[in-house]
Amino acid sequence: MNERSNAWWLAKFEMKAQLKGIFWMLFLLVFLTMFFVTALPMYLAEGVGATFFDLAFIVVFGMAVAWIKPKEFQYQKVGDEIWASPFFIALNQLPITKNELVNSRYIIFFSYTLPYYISTLAIIYIFTPELREAAAIPEYLAFSALWISIGSSLGLSFAVSDSGDRVTNKQMWLYGIGLTVGAVVFFTLAHFLLETGIVAWTLALSVKWPLIVLLFAIISFLLSINLWKVYMIRQIDKMDYLK
Repeated sequence: MNERSNAWWLAKFEMKAQLKGIFWMLFLLVFLTMFFVTALPMYLAEGVGATFFDLAFIVVFGMAVAWIKPKEFQYQKVGDEIWASPFFIALNQLPITKNELVNSRYIIFFSYTLPYYISTLAIIYIFTPELREAAAIPEYLAFSALWISIGSSLGLSFAVSDSGDRVTNKQMWLYGIGLTVGAVVFFTLAHFLLETGIVAWTLALSVKWPLIVLLFAIISFLLSINLWKVYMIRQIDKMDYLK
């Protein structure tokens, strides 16, 4: 088999073992879209709960799908200072190329995320009259492409983390606290400077310059795919999973 066929075979094998994740994805889809459909009108009209809404939007598009993985496939502590996916380490022992291994991560990631992203964005638009009034379909498509790009760029960080990191428990806690505090500070400052929420701001940009936003989304999407791939291959070369 060639590299592409091997990558598909690896991806299909793992996805069959993660079938229960599909039910979690459907649950997330229903629950989170209900929340956005309910909260979005007041957010667009009055900016109510802007920081929380923006954080929730980022979590939904950047992290939520990572939660559906069964424990044996998740990023976890596998050694004294090594965090990785145990299943990924096992696959890395097989006579396959790094490209095949990395491409299989991408196939799995996008098989879950693209249907999830598209369904979430479509349902929000269909069931939120205020959103349909604010943006025509072509403008909303640009907005959707932008958030699919953002979600993919953030979400791929979880997919490539399967390859592992050498980090202590203390460092892991510090990273987690730093990311949380940093996100809150970033969104608070952004709201202060923009005088609106980030989601609302990106929607306004999409309405005003839909072609520019769409082009930016496509370019950033392709860049993130390639940059994360390079990073993952370097991590595989650098990690010694036996230590």
